[in-house]
Amino acid sequence: MRYLVVAVGLILGACAPRTSTSMLDSQTAAVSAKGGAIHSQGEITEALLQEAARQSLRRGYDYFQVVQSNSGADTLVSMSPTTFVNTGGGTYMAMPGVATTSSRPKGDLMVRFYRTRPDAPNVWEARAVLEEK
Repeated sequence: MRYLVVAVGLILGACAPRTSTSMLDSQTAAVSAKGGAIHSQGEITEALLQEAARQSLRRGYDYFQVVQSNSGADTLVSMSPTTFVNTGGGTYMAMPGVATTSSRPKGDLMVRFYRTRPDAPNVWEARAVLEEK
């Protein structure tokens, strides 16, 4: 039973967008997230805010302000192989492969951490963000 719980946890965890954080100074961080073809831009935004909230609490701050944000997607194009068909008499016809595209959403935030709520726009309470799951 224990192994089943661990396996389910690993599978569900693998479905979450990947996030990373780089500290720019003691109160400012750059948070990035990348998703897969199964993720929406909304899920990326949610992952970014949750990671910013976790980093805020981990560093002893209760609030964070989104100073800058960017979103977009990486578009991948893959092509199936071209096949050649013998049409007789030493002649071949090329049948081009099928092109498929997939989009993978991504996003970045620059956040500033605060111990008390600043009088500024785009301020989030870290605990409230994590409770909204």
